[in-house]
Amino acid sequence: MQGQTVVLEVEYDGSPEFEIDWFWNGDSRYFNDLIRRIVLESPLRKARLTINNYQPTDNGIFWVLIKNPHGSDYSECHIPLRSS
Repeated sequence: MQGQTVVLEVEYDGSPEFEIDWFWNGDSRYFNDLIRRIVLESPLRKARLTINNYQPTDNGIFWVLIKNPHGSDYSECHIPLRSS
């Protein structure tokens, strides 16, 4: 997995429009530090996080919080990288 591209994607539906926030181990600042390797997209009712050149230091819990005035929901993914 090291050096590969990792894509996390969730679909959502509802209105009004949603605010989407991604977190890594509970911290949104992670994405600011890795802006050259991270791509955040929200194409038509999907929230997508792409990590280019994945590294062992990227291991952790990734989660996305999707919210609007009517409520919120989240999804999480644990990504461990194991050495062979």
